[in-house]
Amino acid sequence: MSNTTKTVKTAEEKLAEKNAKIQQLQKQKQAIIKRENAKERKQRTHRLCRRHGLLEKFMPDLINITDEQFEAFIRTGINTTYGRKRLDEIKDKGVEAAAEYIAKCNSEESASGNAKPPQAAQSGA
Repeated sequence: MSNTTKTVKTAEEKLAEKNAKIQQLQKQKQAIIKRENAKERKQRTHRLCRRHGLLEKFMPDLINITDEQFEAFIRTGINTTYGRKRLDEIKDKGVEAAAEYIAKCNSEESASGNAKPPQAAQSGA
């Protein structure tokens, strides 16, 4: 016979181990959810800053208006049936068509001399 003794776990000990494992997995799940939420927030913030930056680049007067005036501009100038129709057209055409349109606009601005110098675009002048 061997001198080793087997430890027999009781049902309560087994349940306690399983509960500890469940708690560990729940904490891991919460950590994953927290990381994903933070990632989504960062992406949203980056997108909002980039898009608002484009608005100010092409319409520098937006820098000098209040939030209420900006909202009125969006509601009356962009958030219209025409604006939604144009957005749908742009979405339907896809990314490649949008990139081609931007390139065309940039070349037309360069040719006509309407493009702003980089310093003017940054300073809002």
